[in-house]
Amino acid sequence: MRGLFTGLFVSVALTSGVFGVPSGYKLINKQSSGLTTYISNNNNIAVVEAVTGKSIIDFGVGEEGDINRYGHRTFKRQSIKNHYDLHDNGKLYMALNGQFFGWSTYTPLSFNVKNNGDLLQDKILEPEKGKRLFGVIRNKLPFIYKGSVNKENIRQSDRNKVQKTILSLLKSDTVSDGITGLDPFDYVIRGTSRIGRNMIGCIPYSKYDLGNIGICKKVYFFIGKKIKHNDLISEMKAWGIKDSYIITLDGSGSSQAYTREFQYQNKNFTMPGDGRVFPNSILIYSK
Repeated sequence: MRGLFTGLFVSVALTSGVFGVPSGYKLINKQSSGLTTYISNNNNIAVVEAVTGKSIIDFGVGEEGDINRYGHRTFKRQSIKNHYDLHDNGKLYMALNGQFFGWSTYTPLSFNVKNNGDLLQDKILEPEKGKRLFGVIRNKLPFIYKGSVNKENIRQSDRNKVQKTILSLLKSDTVSDGITGLDPFDYVIRGTSRIGRNMIGCIPYSKYDLGNIGICKKVYFFIGKKIKHNDLISEMKAWGIKDSYIITLDGSGSSQAYTREFQYQNKNFTMPGDGRVFPNSILIYSK
C-alpha cells in the first residue's frame, strides 16, 4: 500500500483554504492551533474543525484486558471524561467517542483501529456492513479511504474487497493511525430515528483527491444529540463535505464529546449522550 502515498510528504502544502460556515451555527471556541468548535443554534449539533498541519488526531483506549475466547484484544469501557483525563498531555483539545464495541466491561473493538503503530483490532468483523477508513499517514496527514466506488449496486464481494484493503492499509508502516467506520450510504443505523450520531467528514486537497483515497485539508467531527441519519448528512454537505468523504462512527447514547479547554454555558463543553462508557476515543490535540 506504500505506493498509494508516494511523494505526498514533500509536496502537500499545509494551508487551510477558505470555507464558509453555514447559517444556523455559531462559533464557541477558536484556537490559534487551527482547532475550532461550532454549535448549531438549537444546541443539537456540535462541529469540531481540525486544520491539517496544525493539529494531531489520535485514538485512545481504556486499560487493556485479557484476550477473549475469539482471539480479540479487549479494552475497558470508561467515561468520556476518563478518556480525556487519561490522555491529557497539556495539549489535548477534545475527546470524542470512537469505535463501535460490545457491552462487556472489557470489550473488543468492533472494527479495525490502529493507534501509534499498534493495531488494536486486526480481525475483519461484520463483513456484511460496508466500511470506510479514516487514517493518518505517519502522524502527519489525515486521509479517508472511501470504500466501494459503485454506490448503486454494492455487492458483498465489493464489501469484502474494501475490508481487505482497509486491513492492508492499517498493517502498512505508512499508516500510523486509523479508525474504521461505516459507509453511511451502504449501512444505516435506525435512519429515521432522532438519536445521537457521530460522523467524520473531510474536505480534501483538490490535488490529492486520489480516486479512492483523499488527503484531508480539513477534518470535521460532527456530534449530533438527536437527529436523523440523512439530516446529519445534509448538515455535513452544507459545510462543503462530499458524500464520499463521510464516515459513520458509533452513535446513539455513545455520541459524546468533552473538553476542559473552554466552557460553554458556564461549564466545560460537553456533549453527554446518555452517559454510557466506551472503550475507544478520538483525541484531538493542538500541535
